Amino acid sequence: MKCVAYCRVSTDTDEQLNSMENQREYYLKLFQSKGHVAAPYGMLNRKGKPHELREDGIFADEGISGTKLKNRDAFLYMIELAEKQLFDTIFVKSISRYSRYIVDGMGVLKKLRSWGVRLIIEDLNIDACDPNNEMMVSMLMTVGQEESRAKSGAVKFGLKSYAKRGGLIGNAPFGYDRRDKFLVVNPEEAEVVKMMFDYYLNQRMGFNAIARILSATVPTKQGGVWRDTTVRGMMTRKIYTGIIESGKVTSFDVNTGQIEHVPEEQWSLVNVPELRIIDDETFNAVQREIERRANNYKATGHKVTQTLLSGLLTCGHCGTSYIRKVRSRGIGHY
Repeated sequence: MKCVAYCRVSTDTDEQLNSMENQREYYLKLFQSKGHVAAPYGMLNRKGKPHELREDGIFADEGISGTKLKNRDAFLYMIELAEKQLFDTIFVKSISRYSRYIVDGMGVLKKLRSWGVRLIIEDLNIDACDPNNEMMVSMLMTVGQEESRAKSGAVKFGLKSYAKRGGLIGNAPFGYDRRDKFLVVNPEEAEVVKMMFDYYLNQRMGFNAIARILSATVPTKQGGVWRDTTVRGMMTRKIYTGIIESGKVTSFDVNTGQIEHVPEEQWSLVNVPELRIIDDETFNAVQREIERRANNYKATGHKVTQTLLSGLLTCGHCGTSYIRKVRSRGIGHY
């Protein structure tokens, strides 16, 4: 009997990685002890690393969630080979290691059954492809799916509590450092942030002009050059007023990975006063100025942030910004 085994861990902690290696060793010994022949195929899929093809019959997804199939490349490769009937049996430790989403899980079982491939769930000692076990497998998969939803809710609650203490998921924005997993103001960068808001609001510079000045004097957080989109993005972030915004997107279905954008009025806003760099009056004035310049752009069809002098002159009658116009002059044209 040609067989393979599927292993999965959802985190990449040392403890879980040890578990992964233990699973692999267990199945290699199982094949040998029962006289099974390991099919000469396998794959190790590690999160953020290149795939590693093997010939030991072990397919493993390391650091990958079991709620959706799209990231489980080792699992998908195994099913692709199963369709070609390159082995007879798949071993997996438990239903939860196999799938936590009933639609995907039962769909794959139906395919395996049509191809004549067995799926042995070890802790239950059953063939999940046997029609007599379909109801039991379906019920257990449903339980695993609901457990995933419950965990997702707990994670969201934890993220909100984290934000209240000055925590922000992702890289620290310019103007801040991360200390003991929480944001703190970086004094030198904070002065640059204040200068940017002053350039835009009081000196009437555009995003491009500010980006050029900063690129010549101050590197970005990642040590690169500044872009106008980067400057604009910073000008609209409430973090600089000490407010951490979270909950902008949410999982529509944790088991499929579908997300939806949350309306702004439903975002979670947490005030952390010690993170304030820009006062509310300045921040709000900048938002109004951004909107004014955007309206001018719509009215004229011309950008108002192209040069160092952009936005300095406005019409006293309608408020529209004066723009630079380049005239083409050739022989005979005056």
